[in-house]
Amino acid sequence: MTKKAGRPKLEVKEIDRVAEKHFPLCMKQLHRKLRANHHLKYDGRVQYRMFLKGAGFSVHECIQFFRSEFIKTIPAAKFDKEYTYHIRHSYGLEGSRKDYLPLDCTESMNETEVSALAPVASPSPPRDLGTVNTSNSTPEQLLAILHELRNAVGPKVVNNAVAKVMRLPVEKLGQEVPTDCRKKTKKEKQLLKQQKNAEKAVTSGPGAHQQKKKKKREFNMSNYTMRAVAVKFLYLGEKYAGFARQDHMPETVERYLLEALVRSKLIENVDDAGYSRCGRTDRGVSAFGQVVALRVRSNLPATAELLSAASINDVRPGEKFQVRLATGEEKTLTEVDYASHINRALPADIRVYSVASCRPEFSARFDCKARMYRYFFVRRDLDIEKMRTAAQYLVGKHDFRNFCRIDPNCHVFERNVRSFEIVECPGQRADDPSQQMYRCEVFGRAFLWHQVRCMVEVLFLVGSGREEPSIIPKLLDIAQTPRKPQYDMASDLPLVLHDCYFADPNDAEGPGPRFEYTPLALLQVHAQLTEMWEQRSVQAAMLRSHLDALEAFQVDANLVVKDLDHYAPKLEQLMRERNLLTDEGGVVEWKNVSPLLPLSKKRKTLPLAKRDTGHSVDERKRKAQERKRRREEEEESPMQVTKEVKTESRDHASAHELATAASS
Repeated sequence: MTKKAGRPKLEVKEIDRVAEKHFPLCMKQLHRKLRANHHLKYDGRVQYRMFLKGAGFSVHECIQFFRSEFIKTIPAAKFDKEYTYHIRHSYGLEGSRKDYLPLDCTESMNETEVSALAPVASPSPPRDLGTVNTSNSTPEQLLAILHELRNAVGPKVVNNAVAKVMRLPVEKLGQEVPTDCRKKTKKEKQLLKQQKNAEKAVTSGPGAHQQKKKKKREFNMSNYTMRAVAVKFLYLGEKYAGFARQDHMPETVERYLLEALVRSKLIENVDDAGYSRCGRTDRGVSAFGQVVALRVRSNLPATAELLSAASINDVRPGEKFQVRLATGEEKTLTEVDYASHINRALPADIRVYSVASCRPEFSARFDCKARMYRYFFVRRDLDIEKMRTAAQYLVGKHDFRNFCRIDPNCHVFERNVRSFEIVECPGQRADDPSQQMYRCEVFGRAFLWHQVRCMVEVLFLVGSGREEPSIIPKLLDIAQTPRKPQYDMASDLPLVLHDCYFADPNDAEGPGPRFEYTPLALLQVHAQLTEMWEQRSVQAAMLRSHLDALEAFQVDANLVVKDLDHYAPKLEQLMRERNLLTDEGGVVEWKNVSPLLPLSKKRKTLPLAKRDTGHSVDERKRKAQERKRRREEEEESPMQVTKEVKTESRDHASAHELATAASS
């Protein structure tokens, strides 16, 4: 069924009607199986997608059609990772071959049926051999005859002929029970085993026609040109031990990324790839705009001349380009669609969405001009205005040693925070103000270890009323507060490295990468993120439903005050102010009580100014030097003792020799 002039284009929404009226019987059967089982086996998938290609389906329509059925039984991420590639391959968009044509249904079915009965690679006796009249010949004689025929005219001709002949008794004699389905007796099983052993001995003997397995050709990276690129990607860090790879921490984002690059044949090893990373997020921290730079393989052959562009760096990922091969032949090639290519080898929670050309000397770390972090939180009883006031004290160039975890290798603690904003999350407005989602947006060039989480935690103390905004300038004044007070950091899960910023691509001094987006990569990443968002939104809706049901429960007002007095001493006062509690008692809904609990419970938090402190940076350095000096002394002590023992031994030996000489 091919697309002809004047015939309307077949659309996905009409495929069910057209399939029942106009599809060949074989394709109609495949279509029914797909709709019923939401899946097809490999041969059926190949035949059906080639048929749809001939019917005029574009690659995107074909992907969408199969995806709509397959994701009913398998995860969408599995389809995008495994099945999408084969569909694109059939359309010539993956691999080197571009001339795939729709297959003939009858020919395909005949070949499949014959090959199932008599495979060419390893000839075996026909399955219906027991139905042949063997009164004049033994099985060994028949196998010997077949072997001679295979050597004379070829195994394919003989096997096809035998398959056709062996179908005749079943078709014409009309046996009620097929031979393959009848339960074999013990004697028949022994005879069949002897036949297989005899056939194996014949086919493995001298002159046997055996097809050798093709040796898998190793991929040679030196046959292709390398190009410098910057890779921009996102990941959810909740199940990873940070971004940077470490020998003692296998579950890191960077390890999965580099393994995917090697498995995708884009790099041989990281040491020769000129690899650099922009940010180094900690355990549990996520990222949306993380960037790494490295050299990857292109589809441009090393010996070919590029005709359609000045250099391979001017060719966008997934774009076609023309080359002249070493043989003089001109050919059109397609550059690697790096984002889709890498994503097929990555876990579902790590997604590449943009790959851009960059300068060979470009460093994702040192060429980064600024970084944006976002920290998400629910308002609850926090005073947002006080938090905003306190956040402005953090803007500017300060010594942030009291807002970080001290790194022994760090000697400079001054950082410049360009902006610190606290805003509502758009599109997530809650009916209850206490349930409104907010986020902190911190913008700067570089940050200390755990700096963002420490700053957010102090702001939470200010927002909850445990500290005043004036605590921020006190902690920034190192002369007044040389030692960091002990306090916990904010949770790691809500923190996101949102974006990394580089120089303008048109900058003459050091242009940055121009990140562009291929439609196929955006389609896949958007679909996968949407699926994850839907799953978590359903979970959030379920929890919200549970909370609504709990909040509708009615409890005795006097019992609330009595049971929660130790936990919330001011609860009775607050309930009377809101007319929730009267002298007559009564009942109250829990949704009216729960917001009062944070306002009325005991405040046990010790102010930061009165808390215990750790050692200052200078004290840490002195202690480190003292430990180093003691280790050196301990290492020298055994050597000194050894020298003294050797000296005493020599003196004792000399004294013994003198005594011996005197006695003699």
